[in-house]
Amino acid sequence: YRLSPKKYESAIDELRHAVSLKCPSSKANSAVKACELICSAIHECNSSESDLSVGSEDLVFLLSWVIVQAQIPNLATFFALVSEFIPEDLIRGQAGYVLATIQTSVDYIKSVQ
Repeated sequence: YRLSPKKYESAIDELRHAVSLKCPSSKANSAVKACELICSAIHECNSSESDLSVGSEDLVFLLSWVIVQAQIPNLATFFALVSEFIPEDLIRGQAGYVLATIQTSVDYIKSVQ
């Protein structure tokens, strides 16, 4: 995967936008959208591979890179609070998966510092 701020700019902007939202569900949905934008950017670059899927390890790596580029202060605390206050149906679905992936990405970033 080619790492370029321009390629993942929309995902970076979406994570920054999530911080400005008031509702925890909206914040979680914005995080889901950021991950969808990462996957879309990958598919655009690899359009010749129709069955290309993004594995969880790849998503953790790319999301970690996007998080670093977004430079959001206290991101780990921010999404931990979101995880606590979103409705149960969201935490059991795609939003829960994305929030867990964000936590894994934050842990990865901390381990390489």
